[in-house]
Amino acid sequence: MHASALEVAMFVLLLVVLGTWFERVGQAIRQRTEDTLAKLSMVTDESPPSKELQNLWNQVKLFEQGVRFLENDAVVSKWTWLFCGSFLALVYLYLAFVFSFAYYGIARVRQRRVFMAGVSGYVALHTISHR
Repeated sequence: MHASALEVAMFVLLLVVLGTWFERVGQAIRQRTEDTLAKLSMVTDESPPSKELQNLWNQVKLFEQGVRFLENDAVVSKWTWLFCGSFLALVYLYLAFVFSFAYYGIARVRQRRVFMAGVSGYVALHTISHR
């Protein structure tokens, strides 16, 4: 099976766009982590407790919880199945909802045709019988 030139071009474009997006996200995560670590390195035993220090500690705890969650393969697998299944169910329901209007429209067209055929048949019978 050979890919067309358009398919190859779309694939390359997708790789370029996603590659730069992943690169920007990676740089933002790296920068945020470096900033947090730099702030934490300035904390000593004599540092007074502050709102900023509490925010830094909460960020570190949240990061630790995220890493522990991602290390547990069984939990990640279950959540992945749940999210993917939910997404596919939503797509299915959306498409069913959209196409239900097509079925409704087809039914209305059929009713109109039957009605119009009945009216034209009635008119034809009425004109024939009055001649």
